[in-house]
Amino acid sequence: MALAVRLKALADPTRLQLLAYLLAQPNQEACTCDLAPIVKLSEPTVSHHLKKLETSGILTKERHGMSVHYRVVPEAIHAIARTLDAGTLDLSGVL
Repeated sequence: MALAVRLKALADPTRLQLLAYLLAQPNQEACTCDLAPIVKLSEPTVSHHLKKLETSGILTKERHGMSVHYRVVPEAIHAIARTLDAGTLDLSGVL
């Protein structure tokens, strides 16, 4: 179930772009104000996309004063990668 929720969250091009940017950062973290220009969307729209990624467990957030910083949850990314590895993909309980 968690895999389906995470994959659904990632099934949006903007969210993939946001995640790719965060993964490329040294601490895998960025502020909403830094992310909005990357995807050329308003901060409220970016916040909506980040909330979807947070709800799925792919990101965490932390308030720093007036800004909110989102950080990648490495374990979530590794779990997705392990599950999608052709040698370990088991959908018997899903199908």
